[in-house]
Amino acid sequence: MTTPTAKATAEETTKWLLAFAPGDGSSDETIQQLRPWAHALALGGLDVEIEWLDAQAHRRFTGNTQDPPFCAFVTIYSDSALAPSELDPPTCASLSTFRLNPQPVFDRIVCEPGQLTPGLKKTTLWRARADLDESSWRARYAAHAKLVPSVHASAWRYCQNVIESAPAGSAYQAISELWWPTEADLIERFYASEEARALVAEDTQGFIDIPSAVQTVTRHQRSTVTK
Repeated sequence: MTTPTAKATAEETTKWLLAFAPGDGSSDETIQQLRPWAHALALGGLDVEIEWLDAQAHRRFTGNTQDPPFCAFVTIYSDSALAPSELDPPTCASLSTFRLNPQPVFDRIVCEPGQLTPGLKKTTLWRARADLDESSWRARYAAHAKLVPSVHASAWRYCQNVIESAPAGSAYQAISELWWPTEADLIERFYASEEARALVAEDTQGFIDIPSAVQTVTRHQRSTVTK
């Protein structure tokens, strides 16, 4: 494995999202190999977060009996010189690497390094409506951030990410991340009210190509090692 680059300052930090789809093995086998790899990166000095599919919660939330395309995500915060492919990711899965421009909206999580974050996370990869130019959908996305604290009142954390680079052929343009303190908060209290549900539907349909969006419900762990 290539020696990781030392942690960057906040101004220099680049956010990478590595999305893993199961290869020849199962999702569980993929996750079992990813977790020690991510921890080894943290031991080497990188700030790493790993999340893995919670199939039961995902099916309850989405109503879909099939697993999503991705079974795990690894987020790496580093300087821009890092090339994730040089970190020798496990070959047990198909890897898609995204370089992101993150815009954190709020964060109320207390997440100790190396510990499982209570609750669940919903990661959504999406592309904009075809009738919108880039400046228009970016503006609508930024405006949507103002709604989230009230319409998803029980959420712990929300981050918007515009994709700066993606694998060839990828149609995704942004990734939205929402964290929830409990499974009940995600599934039973996702919206603060029926009015909030209607407001979100109206707003997101104005800039997101809803049918193509990919949602994944995961468990989350931050693997940073404090030295």
